[in-house]
Amino acid sequence: MKGGATAHAWPLLDQHVARYQTFLEEHRYAPQTRRTYLCCVEHFAQWMFSAGLSVRQIGESAIGQFLVEHLPRCACPGPVRRIHDNRPALKLFLKVLREDGQVAPLQQASDHISQELSRFDLFMTEVRGLAVSTRQQRLRFVGHFFEGAVWFEADSCPADQAS
Repeated sequence: MKGGATAHAWPLLDQHVARYQTFLEEHRYAPQTRRTYLCCVEHFAQWMFSAGLSVRQIGESAIGQFLVEHLPRCACPGPVRRIHDNRPALKLFLKVLREDGQVAPLQQASDHISQELSRFDLFMTEVRGLAVSTRQQRLRFVGHFFEGAVWFEADSCPADQAS
């Protein structure tokens, strides 16, 4: 078992981690990067176990919860990697899981969100004259915001349930 993983957490993702390690080797990631990314996935597996999550529940939401809620307050035994290592490691891990059909594919934005993002991109190009990388970054940010707003609207409000 790697690092300080509990006896229960690592087996949760064991077969997937082996595939991830192969992916990193095939794509010629440096040995230190591979070790770092595998430590990040191990830590994520420990957190998943403690949160009662299954492999099928891995997605942007679970990874976001880990990065935003767990890491800043993390008291896990060290060494604990911080967000700048975990974000790319887990994003790539999720990509490998999706390619292998282990987790659900990323849901595409609804048509109205795509149309709004296209209009925003046109504005940034023609009116503001922004560079491609700047536009891509802002489109990603606004797209995540819209997706969260749509998710929030679809979820029922606790106040509505009380009436």
